[in-house]
Amino acid sequence: MRIRAIVAGGSIVAAAAAGVLTSFVTTSPGWGVGIGLGVAVLANAVCAGWLAIAEPPAEPSGPTVTATGTGAVAIGEVHGDVTTHTDGR
Repeated sequence: MRIRAIVAGGSIVAAAAAGVLTSFVTTSPGWGVGIGLGVAVLANAVCAGWLAIAEPPAEPSGPTVTATGTGAVAIGEVHGDVTTHTDGR
């Protein structure tokens, strides 16, 4: 969990640096600022990609129910009466 916090923090720092460097690129363009901007954007992309890949798959919240056919309704677990009304259309 600690490594994820560090990577998330790095992503925030890289995004902030990219914002500042974008401002510098627009006001006084130069190779150094452009390369720095590229590095900041790449670092942010790597952090975001790592966080997305490292996220564990979600646990299913309950049993899966399916409904097939026209007008079918799938209900998982019901603890009471279910009433339906149709108007014949």
